[in-house]
Amino acid sequence: MIGASSNPEKASHGIMQKLQHAGYRVIPVNPRETEVLGERSYPSLIDVPERTANFAWGGDDYRSLFITASTSLYRTRTKVPGRPVF
Repeated sequence: MIGASSNPEKASHGIMQKLQHAGYRVIPVNPRETEVLGERSYPSLIDVPERTANFAWGGDDYRSLFITASTSLYRTRTKVPGRPVF
């Protein structure tokens, strides 16, 4: 989860907590955190130790990059739009 926070007052903390309670494994990605809700936090998507399987641009403006890994799906927003593949 990009932007996950250990601060209980932040929305990302509550969202991650709800996902964990629903049975999902959530990997926090935040360069300012070392651990969030018992999970090691990674400074960037590149540092997450899961093997990536696929990348795709999406969203209405193609500024969302979706990344699939062995057990996870990541989404990050970019400043520059990607190119749709049709």
